[in-house]
Amino acid sequence: MGFNQKITDSMNNYSRSVTSQQMDKSPPELKYVYIGPVDEKTRPFCLEAAAAGAITLDDIKSRAWSESLSSGGGINCRHNWELASSDI
Repeated sequence: MGFNQKITDSMNNYSRSVTSQQMDKSPPELKYVYIGPVDEKTRPFCLEAAAAGAITLDDIKSRAWSESLSSGGGINCRHNWELASSDI
């Protein structure tokens, strides 16, 4: 992995960690979606999480996806959990 990719992964993981901390302090009924591109580079884990639709933090953790809250699907992951909205 090149230097630029390490920086990108670090910044993405930092952003995910901040989002995760906000999720921990939010009402438990809020729902989240796993967003990002779905293409030939998308890992099976990311496809599964994206297909889950809007789910609560407890749902994320009960499916053993807690690691994705800080590291997504792994190195070079382009996905993250975001608050689901019906306004979009």
